[in-house]
Amino acid sequence: MRLVIAALLLLSALSGCSEGETSEPQAADAVLRIHEVVREVDSADVEPSSKSNAIVGSDGDFVEIGPVRLTEAEVESAEPQRFGSGWAVEVEFTEAGGKKFGDLNRDASCSGEPAHAIAFIVDGEVLSLPRLAVDCPQVIDETVIAGDFTEESAADLARRIS
Repeated sequence: MRLVIAALLLLSALSGCSEGETSEPQAADAVLRIHEVVREVDSADVEPSSKSNAIVGSDGDFVEIGPVRLTEAEVESAEPQRFGSGWAVEVEFTEAGGKKFGDLNRDASCSGEPAHAIAFIVDGEVLSLPRLAVDCPQVIDETVIAGDFTEESAADLARRIS
């Protein structure tokens, strides 16, 4: 079963980084981190609710993210695909990654917080803050990231995720 996540491609520098992340893109392989969005916040100056959390933002939207839940090691593949009249990115996870993504999905959709979102961060850059389109406690272990993508931007996102 696939979860369709409505997402905007958010391509601005990370305003706050978790430990080990950097706001500078890497020349070598991309470093993917997927986090649960804990809550929406007003600015980058808001204090995280936990020491293991960070405030990140893009295009004036700021959120508090929890610790890293998945990395590029759990992604089997990411491919651009036609989606309705536009483009999307289909992400397939390894067996272990599918379980982790399912758990993340359940936790985010059942959190009771208004965010109900996850954060895709590559090389310290917020790529996408998709809202989940799944009801609690449904568990989904693969995803399609849909949004306002062109063929080129979907291919770029897929390349950076996988």
